[in-house]
Amino acid sequence: HGDDVIPDADIVVKDDRIAAIGKHGAVSLPADAKVIDLSGTTIVPGFIDIHPHWTEIRRGVLDLQNWSFLANLAYGVTAGRDPQTATNDMFAYQDLVDTGEIIGPRAYSTGPGVFPDTDFQSLDDARGVVERYKRFYRTSYLKSYLVGNRKQRQWMVMACKLEGVMPTTEGGLDTKLDLSHVLRSIKM
Repeated sequence: HGDDVIPDADIVVKDDRIAAIGKHGAVSLPADAKVIDLSGTTIVPGFIDIHPHWTEIRRGVLDLQNWSFLANLAYGVTAGRDPQTATNDMFAYQDLVDTGEIIGPRAYSTGPGVFPDTDFQSLDDARGVVERYKRFYRTSYLKSYLVGNRKQRQWMVMACKLEGVMPTTEGGLDTKLDLSHVLRSIKM
């Protein structure tokens, strides 16, 4: 429905997801539907935070009641993607949320980033790094932080594309480097 506001609407939720939405009476309701009257309220879909940096998660020993996750949910954030976690703990939290062991937004992560000391010398080297991250961390995202020279950054993006991984690149607050990331990715 795009930007449409639907006054007096029916919403069907199935398996914790919106299955149907439309004007009152226009949506077929399952026979066993639990009806909740929310007249006079406004319903919006969950918000997605694409840069949360959940740095307050407990590392090493997992916290089974994370206040940050609960606060995110309280403010309508139902999913997030942490673009650089420094450790692999976020993957364990992601599994705990996915299995219902803890309450929190759907949590995605790049895991530990790829840093300048990862000095790959070819596209094959870069692809090996990306493939290992993807396999070991079970992630579809990878943070490339200040990685190498222009050619190495290009190899990193090309390797991510070949491996089906979404790269997140960063120039470390260097405006010229940040802009070069944007311009180079457009040309690729």
